[in-house]
Amino acid sequence: MNQSKMTGYFNRLLKRISGTETHEALQGIIAKIKERKEALESASPFELRQQCAALRAECHNPCIDFDSRAFSLAAEAVRRVHQGMVPYDVQLMAGLYLVQGKLVEMATGEGKTLVALLSAIRFALEGRGVHVVTVNPYLAQRDFEFARPVFDLLGLTLGLLPDEFDPAAKRIAYACDATYGVGIEFGFDYLRDQLLLRRSLSNPTPFHSVLLKLNPPPPPLAQRSPAFPIFK
Repeated sequence: MNQSKMTGYFNRLLKRISGTETHEALQGIIAKIKERKEALESASPFELRQQCAALRAECHNPCIDFDSRAFSLAAEAVRRVHQGMVPYDVQLMAGLYLVQGKLVEMATGEGKTLVALLSAIRFALEGRGVHVVTVNPYLAQRDFEFARPVFDLLGLTLGLLPDEFDPAAKRIAYACDATYGVGIEFGFDYLRDQLLLRRSLSNPTPFHSVLLKLNPPPPPLAQRSPAFPIFK
């Protein structure tokens, strides 16, 4: 390998390690988000929900630009609901880093609530659900109330975990496209579900049920299958 090729190789490696390559790629996605969002400004609420449903149906299609379309829909919905609020480029970048599974550190007042909302909508459009985790009930309620009209506009559902132990209410909250709540509630719900699963496995199926091929009903779990977590 000659010197120029070696230099090029190490430059590319340095970009990957430092995150420069990812940063440059995200700048291109942000430009597409802003372009798509501008085109959405003339769409009716019904057309916005239609585009959201169409994107959700195509979420597993590798040929579509999923992130830019999802974030543009989320950003336009935020603008309509919250008096012209428009995400800054750095907030869009923070949201894109979150959906890549990276950690994002933001100071107070830099827009964590907005960034979490944008990312939650993008995750919800994949149809696997998302948990937005806060540190106390006040923040969970506040962020839920900020996000709910945005989700409603896009035809998505949003749940809030109750503070008290109410299995039925928790199942309803977890069945939504996204769920806001306090970290300790998510943790204890997971532990309760694991206890139910262990009890169901420890109780042998009656012999006559095996002969008749009668499968026992699964235990009434609170949480859904694995979901995307966003910690605030």
